[in-house]
Amino acid sequence: MLRSPESSGRKVEEAVSLPYLIAEGVIRSSAVLQAWLVGAESAQPLAMRRLHSLLRQARLDMVIRGPTLEVSWRLSCKRSICPAGERDVFNKRLSLALDDSKCCGYMKHGKRSIFLIATAALLLGRHVPASASWDSWVPEFASMIEESCLDCHDDLEQKGNFRLDNLAPMSTDPSKAKIWLHVYDRVSKGEMPPKKRRFSQEDRDRFTEFLGGALEDFDSARERSVGRVVFRRLSSSEYENAVRDLLHLPGLTAAQYTPADPNYHGLDNVADKQELAYSQIALYLEAAEASLQAAVALRPKPDVGPIRYAPRELRAHRKAYRNAHTLVGDELVLIKEPMKSQGPWGLFTAPEEPGYYKIRFRARTGRMAYSAFAEAEHVGDDVPKIFPGEKKQTVALGVTLGRFFDSFNVTPESDTYESTVWLHGNERLRIHCADLPLRSARFASGKNPEIWDALVIEWAEIEGPLIEDWPPKGHRALFGDLPIERWSEKSGRLKPRPNLVGTGKIREVSESVEELYYARSENPARDSRRLLRNFMERAYRRPVRNGEVTVMQKRVLAGLEQGLCFQDAMLIAYKAILCSPDFLFVREKPGKLSGLELATRLSLYLWRSLPDERLSKLGRSGALTKSDVLRAEAVRMLDDPRADRFIDDFTNQWLGLDDIYSTTPDKRLYPEYDEDSFLVESMVWETRIFVREMIRSDLPIGNVIDSDFAFLNERLARHYGIDGVSGGDLQKVALPANSPRGGILTQASILKVSADGFTTSPVKRGVWVLERIVGEPPPAPPPDAGGIEPDTRGATTVREQLIKHRRNESCASCHQGIDPPGFALESFDVMGGYRTRYRSLENGDKEILRRGPLQYKIIEGQPVDPSGEVLDASFSDIQDFKKLLAKEDRKIARNILNRLLVHSTGAVATYSDRQVIEQLLDANEASGYGLRSLILSILETPMFLRK
Repeated sequence: MLRSPESSGRKVEEAVSLPYLIAEGVIRSSAVLQAWLVGAESAQPLAMRRLHSLLRQARLDMVIRGPTLEVSWRLSCKRSICPAGERDVFNKRLSLALDDSKCCGYMKHGKRSIFLIATAALLLGRHVPASASWDSWVPEFASMIEESCLDCHDDLEQKGNFRLDNLAPMSTDPSKAKIWLHVYDRVSKGEMPPKKRRFSQEDRDRFTEFLGGALEDFDSARERSVGRVVFRRLSSSEYENAVRDLLHLPGLTAAQYTPADPNYHGLDNVADKQELAYSQIALYLEAAEASLQAAVALRPKPDVGPIRYAPRELRAHRKAYRNAHTLVGDELVLIKEPMKSQGPWGLFTAPEEPGYYKIRFRARTGRMAYSAFAEAEHVGDDVPKIFPGEKKQTVALGVTLGRFFDSFNVTPESDTYESTVWLHGNERLRIHCADLPLRSARFASGKNPEIWDALVIEWAEIEGPLIEDWPPKGHRALFGDLPIERWSEKSGRLKPRPNLVGTGKIREVSESVEELYYARSENPARDSRRLLRNFMERAYRRPVRNGEVTVMQKRVLAGLEQGLCFQDAMLIAYKAILCSPDFLFVREKPGKLSGLELATRLSLYLWRSLPDERLSKLGRSGALTKSDVLRAEAVRMLDDPRADRFIDDFTNQWLGLDDIYSTTPDKRLYPEYDEDSFLVESMVWETRIFVREMIRSDLPIGNVIDSDFAFLNERLARHYGIDGVSGGDLQKVALPANSPRGGILTQASILKVSADGFTTSPVKRGVWVLERIVGEPPPAPPPDAGGIEPDTRGATTVREQLIKHRRNESCASCHQGIDPPGFALESFDVMGGYRTRYRSLENGDKEILRRGPLQYKIIEGQPVDPSGEVLDASFSDIQDFKKLLAKEDRKIARNILNRLLVHSTGAVATYSDRQVIEQLLDANEASGYGLRSLILSILETPMFLRK
């Protein structure tokens, strides 16, 4: 086995390095080559060492992308190896030699043949002619392409950042297939060439027929060779869910350690966009270490409490919100600050142990006078009176990072409220006044002070972690039924390392720990083999061979020989398993998927995690390859709560909800939104629950554009101007007639992620609609396109600015399609609030808001014009636009099907996939393209059933 260079000085428990992963087969097409690059060449034959020497002389930089080793030259590449004039040729020949379609074949070719190809490319590269370009591939179209295309797309000018004169055919350079597909799309739609140089209809039909056939041939050859989907690794969310299920830690946050996923139109699991570098392996090592430490429970069962916090302890935020946190006797009174949308909160800290906790607090609503200069603590005779409350208030329970997990309707009568939640350990909890009304800056004074609504908290307590059995399931997944005993010198056992509890970064722990515990094994060889086999089969999603278990067991035995105790030696092996290619990567062979491969693909699709025992059993027996069994399992999985992982993950990626906190409303223009994290969280959950409803009820795809219902709580309903909704829980609400709300398009979360903090942009929102809803993203703007700066003075509108911008001919064609959807959404501000006029800091008709003691004002500026023209029809407002867009339901369904295809397989739709997608659309047209039906229809396609 290849090992890391001895100079690295790695300890046994840190030995899971890039050379190890290569030796285990992560990248089979370049395994030995890449191992040499980290210094393990001494055992290789002479000829192979010569190749390594040449590579080192050439000073190549290498980046692993999917199964392909891409090679790029440094400027210091020596002339003796590759003269400058032939560098491109040399680079291309070596890249092609290592391309997965040429030499990988997933174990079809051994290392010898791989290196013979690589050596030939290296030694003969100077004498190999350059790859044929388009003119030799399509000679019958050479003159028409030169006449209509090359003036704008040659070596002198590349409009749209696109060059055609040197574009190689797919048979010579497979990486160019996507570019030729782009050419096919632009020509077949009549978008290119431009009007003055457009092909005749006959020429266009001949060209697209030829190019379509070539694309289909390429797809067919690629599938036979390596499959439609290249070798892909788990995305960050898939990795996190898999580790959660392996270790029975439902709230584990492991994704923070894993490599960032490449983003392809919002999707995170596109295989041929993924990379693997040494630094990323280090991240996986850190993730494995933190996850395993969170699962290990080598200690007595913790005390579950409850721990009660007095009001004085809850007033932890006094310095930041002195007046909003008033201690009156033995009660904490919370009042919202003037002009602050963010309500006050009481804080307390959870225990360090991760797990489920029961949180209780006793509270009531009340009323109290507010003074700008009031003391936050009142004693003796200086105790203000708390008046009885007159109405309910929404109180949210969450953590300080903005994550809310429950809400309550607190009444004027004192009562106890309770919730069971997962906490990561040492989190700061808050009881948050989410719905106290917004007040002006007028303070209480005189004989008749203003009385404000308040929340009165009597106490809070936390109980947990709630564990039925000890040790917990996560520990038993690692150490089974081995007894836990306290270590002492007299025990005769090797001293264990201190256990580090929690999911945060690994902390330094003093060696003088009073109590240490260990898992007692009387037969380490037998116990390690049994435990490793069980864990590996779950992690690898398949039966494991004896030899694979032996490899991991050797790590354990080596650790024991070096003086480690049993559990510490086992953790080395477990860490190696969680960093192994069989766990990190989705292994599939070209052709029809086996039952176990289908089980993994289906579970990653609908649960974003590992298969459960039932699904694995059906996979092992082969029953899952039957269409009726596969569909029945998919229905079962969609009805399981774990399907929420898929739904929420898909929703976040499709609509870009992960960007919800990337912008903050300008406090000068939108002070009422300042720090209103409960509103933002409500926005996100409105969209997620709406999509869940569409899937569970198989609602037609037209609901994306418009619907007669929404999911609202009191805060969100007030934001939308809708009456009759109370409480913090989201509930299905019938919308009033002619409401601008309804559907996903006008939900506040969408309107926030498609805007910035200062102002809205029809361009940004228009691009968002075309890409995320219609599925026709516009081309990237040219480098000199410029931008539109927001005018907070109110002197000009964004429409007036765009009219000037579109006078540039190169900008006008794209903006003709981009701007109208954005104009329709101009009726909504940066947080999705409805408006008829823009806000300004200087110019306008009248003052609409003055910000208290900070003494600046907001002015009602110029009127909003949400009209436009799209699809050869005009619209006057958002309702009209929705009616026009609803006619494009097939496009919307096609876009979602394409995204579901990537989500379920890890590969973007190819030319050959398009015909299958159209057949699925035909089959679902009569039912309005129900979203649940679209999800299940993917299972019937060759794209899902084959690699």
